[in-house]
Amino acid sequence: MFGSMNQMNAIGSLLKNAKLVEHGSLQQILFSNVPILKFKSNEGITVDLQFNNIGPIRSSLFVRTCVQFSYVVPVVVHWINSFFEAVKLKNSRHGLFSTYHLNMFALHFLQTSTSSLMPNMISSCPLLRPNAPWQDVARILISLDANVHILDEGCVYSDISPAEIIVKMIDYYSQVDLHNVSIDICGKMYKRIPDTTEDSFIQLLDPYFPEDTSPHARCTVRNGPSLVQQAFSALRSDLAAGRGAIQGILSRLCERVLAQDCRFVQVGSSVNGLHSDNSDVDLVFFPTDVEKRNKFFKDFHNNGDFKMQFIYTMSKLITREVENLGISVDNCVVLHQLRVPLLIIHLKNGQSIDVQFPDEQFQAIRNTNLIRHYVQCDHRLSLLFLYLRMLFDALDIRNSKYGLLSSYHILLLAVHFLQSEQALTPWPVMPVLCKTHANLVGAQIPIDDVVSLLDSPHVSIEWNSHNQMSVSELAVRFVDYYSNFDTSQHVIYIEKGLTSRRRQVSGEVHLLLVDPYSRMTVCRSSAAAKAFAESMTYLRRKMTNGQFLDSFPTFPEASLFRTQTKWQSWRVYSRERKVVVDKRMQDQSSEADLQDS
Repeated sequence: MFGSMNQMNAIGSLLKNAKLVEHGSLQQILFSNVPILKFKSNEGITVDLQFNNIGPIRSSLFVRTCVQFSYVVPVVVHWINSFFEAVKLKNSRHGLFSTYHLNMFALHFLQTSTSSLMPNMISSCPLLRPNAPWQDVARILISLDANVHILDEGCVYSDISPAEIIVKMIDYYSQVDLHNVSIDICGKMYKRIPDTTEDSFIQLLDPYFPEDTSPHARCTVRNGPSLVQQAFSALRSDLAAGRGAIQGILSRLCERVLAQDCRFVQVGSSVNGLHSDNSDVDLVFFPTDVEKRNKFFKDFHNNGDFKMQFIYTMSKLITREVENLGISVDNCVVLHQLRVPLLIIHLKNGQSIDVQFPDEQFQAIRNTNLIRHYVQCDHRLSLLFLYLRMLFDALDIRNSKYGLLSSYHILLLAVHFLQSEQALTPWPVMPVLCKTHANLVGAQIPIDDVVSLLDSPHVSIEWNSHNQMSVSELAVRFVDYYSNFDTSQHVIYIEKGLTSRRRQVSGEVHLLLVDPYSRMTVCRSSAAAKAFAESMTYLRRKMTNGQFLDSFPTFPEASLFRTQTKWQSWRVYSRERKVVVDKRMQDQSSEADLQDS
């Protein structure tokens, strides 16, 4: 202890003399397993300087190597940490799980035969073995080149999606009995080691800490085995119920609401691979007989009375059948004045069933097929979209109902950025699918064939990009690209994979974002264009100063943007539109209640 104290005093004096420490923040913690010198830098960064502790050095290189092995690893690690935070089980200060515990749970699973993602990392890399010279390990960690890889090039990972891995991990931990087995950080499971001290702890074995005096020393969360199994079992049940509920709704509606020659085509995020917990169920009404389909939509769009009567009848039938399934309906909204009329069934669980009545273009069906294939091209699209969606939510610029950006707008902006040589030179991340795979996504494909594609399993896109940028680098470049993008001068064409200059500019400026299935922009609100342009300029300035780079997924810095733009014209327009839209929906709900009574 006295040796550590002398070391601390010497280093503390050096820090003070160099004026690297905030006055009064230096603190020595001697009576713990690991002596720590704690202080705060002049920039406000809290630093814990450990003494005589080799284990974390080896463990850090182990985790970094796992993360470098596959893009799936950081996604799964982030997910398990977010999940335990959401269920209030992550807080090491209050005796719950720590980031270390959750990271090791994820890495243990990713090396099991169940996962089939990673090999035994310690066995595969000599520098990760516990007997490797720690000085060599430290030398790699402090190298200025953070991309140094120490794995054998022969190590390859399976081409499996993060979502599939996470579902497998949920299933794994909902069944493994941590009361009777021990697990290590390399994917192995053992018969539980006799432990007279405590039987309610998880035995997490980490070879980098040989000084541990008991099998449970790494994880002293009381009732840990039960907490892990209960959390994952509950989530497993919820996932099964969610999948079953959607399929149950679709089957029931097709059977009880529609005629035999009609169906609902499921579109949107639940089909294109970008589904989230709060995603709505998006459906398109689709007569299967071509001749009857053409006649129906001609009558539907040319006869206002018939249109209203048909949608309101559909509304009552869907509401009845959904409630018969035990799902409570809050209200129904009919937006018949839209170019593509929309029926929204709001459920009391916060989700909704949205039914579109399309025109002859069937854009929602074609758009879903397009995005589904883009998602298959490169995993970075999904990850970039997740980042952007959460970032735009934090900035409060994503809400198409109130005149701002939609998820589809964000997707197309990401697709253009990733496929355009104007944005990424010399190699884009993705191909221009309308050029390379027109047989799968081209506008000329008959709509019945597109529906068949959506009904079929995912088709693998044969594409290998020479662009090896990480998602984090792409996110920064996305902001840089669009902060210099002049919406008043350029049009984005997804079909061509490029932008071109506008012919003329008159009136309010819109974000001209043209997908392959329409000649018009999909973003028709000038407020959305202003919000996007202003947010990109703001983000570029803040990222240059180090903000928004490591605060995913909450982005607390975004509160300043919301405050600064409170009285901008686009923000005022959005608030005013919210009042109008919400009142219209309330009036329609009241009118529907009167009709029912």
